Parts: sequence; structure tokens; C-alpha cells
Amino acid sequence: MKRLHIQGIGVSEGIRIAKAYIYKSSREACSDSSPDEELIPNTPAAIDAELIKLREAKARCAEQLEELTEKAKEAVGEEQAGILAGQRKLLDDPAFYPKMEARVREKLEPAPRAVAEMVSQVASMLESMNNDYMKERAADIRDIGSRLLACLSPGETHGLTGITEQVILVADDLAPSDTVQLDPALVIGFITRTGGATSHTAILARSLGIAAIVGAGDGVDGIEDGDTLVLDGTAGLCIARPHEAEAEQYRLRMQQDLERRQSLEEYAARPAMTADGARVEL
Repeated sequence: MKRLHIQGIGVSEGIRIAKAYIYKSSREACSDSSPDEELIPNTPAAIDAELIKLREAKARCAEQLEELTEKAKEAVGEEQAGILAGQRKLLDDPAFYPKMEARVREKLEPAPRAVAEMVSQVASMLESMNNDYMKERAADIRDIGSRLLACLSPGETHGLTGITEQVILVADDLAPSDTVQLDPALVIGFITRTGGATSHTAILARSLGIAAIVGAGDGVDGIEDGDTLVLDGTAGLCIARPHEAEAEQYRLRMQQDLERRQSLEEYAARPAMTADGARVEL
């Protein structure tokens, strides 16, 4: 197959070369609001059963987010872990989760449909705003909706657990709760169809030291699982199936970048101080 040149938004610097790993997120389930008609709760007992399922899913979701928050504190620090802590708080927001229960009671919607419809409604509202920061918060809403739906179907497996070698992840999008679980020793970079420079996913990628490109659009469709990828997170450039000479050139640049980073590490623990002894807070 031919070499493919993909341009996106570089959000976490670094050059990486590895095989592509196509990741299919479960987030698409949030848009599936058409459960079978026989699942519609049309009796008091059936409504109560759906509410119990929804509350149990919320409890599981809250527990998972609390565990992920603690993991994030160790991986990227307390400040960035606040991204997931914020999702946990959202579950208790009176303008969010309680309206899902209301849809079950008043609209006779099954729990998955109630979640999907509420998530779609809130995310669409954010995406319609004339503010890039607020638009990108829609991804956080869809993330928590995806987790709630997964908790309603606990038998599903997670698509990130099968990674056993260094890869570059290729996805439509990565949720913050996905990103914080990435092992930088294995997932050394990622490229996504959507996303922006101020997204929580971009922030976490920088904290983890994972080279990343977002907003690459339909260009990701040309990447196949196992393709060799060159990822330049600084330039926002991804090359699929590069020529050997080109790949070798990027390997040299990658090694130079690694050596530069290692040389800077010795300064990381030193106090920020000018030559004349003035301390600077960073």
C-alpha cells in the first residue's frame, strides 16, 4: 500500500515510530438510543427495575472514577487528576444524572436510552456554543456517558487491555479516562480523528509524555492495524507506511530528541533560580 501523509494538531511533542493499533471506543454506544421496543418499561415493576439498574450502574461508575482519580494522582499529579474528579462530581450534579432517572419514570425509557439521550442533549448543547473550550468539554460528558453505558453492560471487555508491545494508538477519539490508563511504556503515541489542543485528553497526554496528534479528520481512515507509523507530535504530522529512508531519518531524529530529554532531566529537581540567586516559582 502507498505511503500516507496525515496532518493534524500536534498537542504533545515528540517523534515516535511504531506499529498502528486501531482502537474502537465504546463511545459510539452513547448515540444508540433505539433499544428494542419490548424493553420499554411500561409497568411500575418494570420502571423500578430500570431505575435499580441505573442506580447500580451509577454506583459502579462512581467507584471506577474514584479508582482512576487515585491512579491519575500517581501518574500525572493531583492537578491533572482533577479532570477525573470533576467527572465524578458530575454524577451528583442535579442537572445531569437525576434527569436520567426522570426520563425512565416520565418517558418510560429503558436505562441505556435515558443515559444516551441525556448525554447527547448536554453534549450537543456544549458543542453548539461559540467557545472552543466549552465545545471540547462535550468530550468529557460523552466519556462519562460511555462509562455509564458500559456499567449497564458489565460483560463487555475494554479494547486497551490487549496491548503487549509498543504501539501508536489510532482512534476516533480518546476520552480522558482512557488516556490516563495508557501505559507510556507501551502506548508511545496516539492520533485521533477529533479533538482539540485544549482538550483534557491533550493535557493528559502531555503530562504522561505520550506524543499525540488530534483533529486529524478522515485521514485516520487510511491507516490499517499493524501499519508502520511515524508520529511527529510537535509538527502534528503522521506518516503511515513511510519509505525506509524516511523512517531511518525519523529514527535518528527520535534518538536525538530522546538524548535531549535525558540531558534535561538532571535539571528537573533543581530549584528554579537565577544566576544572582533570585528564586523563581514555576
